[in-house]
Amino acid sequence: MTVSRKTKIKIARYYYHEGFTQTKIADKLSIPRQTINKVVKNLVNDGIVRIEIIEEPGFYTELESRLEKKFKLKQAILVSYDDPTEMINLLGKKAANYFESLVKSKTKVGLSWGKTLSAFTANMSQNNYKDIRVVQLVGGSNNLDNSIKADEIARTTAEKLGGKSCLLYAPSHVQNKKTKKTFLAEDNIKNVFKEMKDCDIAVVGIGEMSEKATLFKDKYLSHTHHQELLAAGCVGDICSRYFNEEGEIVDHPINHTVIGIDIKDLKDIPLVIGVAGGESKHKAISGALKGEFLDILITTTDVAKNLLGEEA
Repeated sequence: MTVSRKTKIKIARYYYHEGFTQTKIADKLSIPRQTINKVVKNLVNDGIVRIEIIEEPGFYTELESRLEKKFKLKQAILVSYDDPTEMINLLGKKAANYFESLVKSKTKVGLSWGKTLSAFTANMSQNNYKDIRVVQLVGGSNNLDNSIKADEIARTTAEKLGGKSCLLYAPSHVQNKKTKKTFLAEDNIKNVFKEMKDCDIAVVGIGEMSEKATLFKDKYLSHTHHQELLAAGCVGDICSRYFNEEGEIVDHPINHTVIGIDIKDLKDIPLVIGVAGGESKHKAISGALKGEFLDILITTTDVAKNLLGEEA
């Protein structure tokens, strides 16, 4: 049956403005119900109806959707900030809220380290799940403030979830492969690495390579390491695995002396949530996305616009 354009417009008005059912419209216009259904399905394609999504202040779904499409993410979640000193806490709060919407009993969670992960932990609610296990994904360092150490973050998170922590009693970086091999031969270290591979969710920070980064400012790594990593093309790290702007692990000895989860094993975890933001992290986040290290990205709107080739 051929339906005139005027009738299609009338059908659209009845359906969208008046709230009529398709059956009521069919009776009113003496047109078969199947024809009405076909007309309604094609109203957008026919240029009769336009769908407009109203973006409310504080929601960034359009930017998020574009990031998800460009980088094949399961989800992108954005926050904005006016005061740079509040940015890390805002990211931590958003990450904690998102994580708490996912976590359930019998979940095994892997965590890295850093200021953003510390804020994530600080913003978590007190819960009492059953059989929760929180695994430290990379070794520690005495040069860091206690609140941002990997072991402290894992321990505190486990307490807040009502679960148990699985701590990696080893430094994050050692002098050479031989020393690393000695650590990895220990049964308790072997067990932690087995736990890492069984994680259901990982929440990780993304480090960057400026001299102001915690890695170097707090002497987690030396000035010499900083210069060598920059020379090798490094733009960032996840779990102390250092990568270039294309998301490739850089060819530097330090990547062979890290005691922590291997990047391949990290990518095998079903859901990896990366949390980082701010202009200084743009290159690092871009590299992490190109390397496909993340399933979920929680970041700031300025980073999102840069990643999409827009002005922040």
